[in-house]
Amino acid sequence: MRLIKRFGLPDGPDQAQRRNLIRLRGSVPILDLKPGLIQDAVNRLRTRGAAITKECPEGRPLSAKTVRSIATLLYSCLADAVRMEHIPANPMAAGK
Repeated sequence: MRLIKRFGLPDGPDQAQRRNLIRLRGSVPILDLKPGLIQDAVNRLRTRGAAITKECPEGRPLSAKTVRSIATLLYSCLADAVRMEHIPANPMAAGK
C-alpha cells in the first residue's frame, strides 16, 4: 500500500484497481520486484483475481481489460519510482 500512497494515486472509481494492484504486488518490496514475479502475479489476477464465489472458490477470473488496466497502473507507478530514483530500472520495461 505504501507504493500507492507514495505516488498519490487518486481516490475514486478505480479503487478496485488500487486494491487489485496492492494484491498484485503483495508484500514484495518494490526493489525486489522482478519481471517473472510480476508476470506470475498478473497471470494470477487473470485466472482468479476477482471475488470468491461458490463456483470459483479461489476467485473469479478478471476480464482482460481489467488486468490490462491494473498492469498499466503498475507500469506507471514503477516508471514514476524510476524517475524519482526509488528504483534503478522499471522491471516491466521492454528489453530488461
